[in-house]
Amino acid sequence: MPAINEAVHNKEVLAGTSYDVGPVRFTPTQGWVLTKTPLPVGSSSTAEVFKDGVTFSVKSGVWRGTAEELLNQIAKEQNEFVVEGKPVPVTTLQKVAGVAKRINSPDYSGLLLAYVDGKGQGVEVTVKGPAATSTQLEQAIADMIKSITFKPKEGD
Repeated sequence: MPAINEAVHNKEVLAGTSYDVGPVRFTPTQGWVLTKTPLPVGSSSTAEVFKDGVTFSVKSGVWRGTAEELLNQIAKEQNEFVVEGKPVPVTTLQKVAGVAKRINSPDYSGLLLAYVDGKGQGVEVTVKGPAATSTQLEQAIADMIKSITFKPKEGD
């Protein structure tokens, strides 16, 4: 299915292209394929890119708790994969605190990250794909995670 998805949606990301996903912006790595264009739905928005069987998804919305509480809520609401281990602290270049955990399913492995800024903006990042491919794309994935920036809220 991922190969079909990549073949059908062939809008390859050009160098330096950034996408607004609700209150955040991220820059996919050149050559990844945009499979879900950012499209606001209510108070949340989602964007997704894909390469060689690996999916990188960014979803944003309003969240009133901590990043760890957001991660736990995401894990509780899904049944596609198992979230494993203790949360590992992660921080954006803007110093927005977040947490990450490994995810696994029979078909893939990956990461689940959650960030919450001080203004009630939450972000979920899901990276999933075959273990061997994910390792080959590790730098590109790390670069996309680092590219996530929170936009100022109106009136700031």
